Amino acid sequence: MGVYTIGNLAKAGENVVELSLSPMNINAEIAPVHILGDFDLESAGAGWTVVKATATKNGLWKSQGLPFYSWDMSYSKNYDITDVDSGYVLDAGKWNGTVAEVFVNGRKAGVIGWEPNELDITPFIREGRNRVEMRVIGSLKNLFGPHYSSDRGIAGPWHWNNVTRQKPGAEYDLADYGLFDDFKVYRCR
Repeated sequence: MGVYTIGNLAKAGENVVELSLSPMNINAEIAPVHILGDFDLESAGAGWTVVKATATKNGLWKSQGLPFYSWDMSYSKNYDITDVDSGYVLDAGKWNGTVAEVFVNGRKAGVIGWEPNELDITPFIREGRNRVEMRVIGSLKNLFGPHYSSDRGIAGPWHWNNVTRQKPGAEYDLADYGLFDDFKVYRCR
């Protein structure tokens, strides 16, 4: 996979990425072009428009300009703890991703991947200020597709059969990833 710096070539308005190979060979299969950078996307009449990046917050990544984001997003808060003899549980609230990692004071406390969306973080709590972080991890479904089919199985060439035009970005089949509600830490004993 080739990686090329194009920032100095991009301009406001329409940009065209053109790939060519001469002579053609079997190793030149057409594949998606991925553009990496600090920007957001807005749905357009056909696909997407690149726009200035905005700050992220709790909620769906795709509605915040990150429809193809597949890595992790970190959400963190500080808690002042005076009673270290009690037990403490992180309640993840409503979220969606492949898994959520929890860190307390910089140490990995565990993962949340299924109901009841809670994790005992007692061994990681110390007296005073505690930094609690939840990292929601997406998947490659939104990055690689298929975007024109709601088939959640293995993607293959058949997913693009009968596609005659590029759909508006708002019509792409994308999963809703992100932290929808704020997570909470509560004392349990």
